[in-house]
Amino acid sequence: MRKQSNLRDALLCFGLALLTLTLVGLAQNYLPYSESRDTITDALSMPGGFIGGLFYPEGIHTGAGAPAWGYIAYFANVVFYFALWFGGIRVVRLVQRRDK
Repeated sequence: MRKQSNLRDALLCFGLALLTLTLVGLAQNYLPYSESRDTITDALSMPGGFIGGLFYPEGIHTGAGAPAWGYIAYFANVVFYFALWFGGIRVVRLVQRRDK
């Protein structure tokens, strides 16, 4: 029963991470321009940029370019938001168990 719950939580967190990044992308593309929109979407995309910077220290200007920088940044954002959602859901589950 416990392993099923962990797997279900992991799948839920993966879906929520993808949904989070999809919403950030939609906001960036479809909301009207404003400094607030750019600040928020840039801040939400920043974790992947930091990890991408570890692989390509000069960003997209590295040598012959950085063909995989975007993929690395996106994957890092998925992992970051997965961990964030997983931690949040685990805390909620812990509080629910404690209340019983």
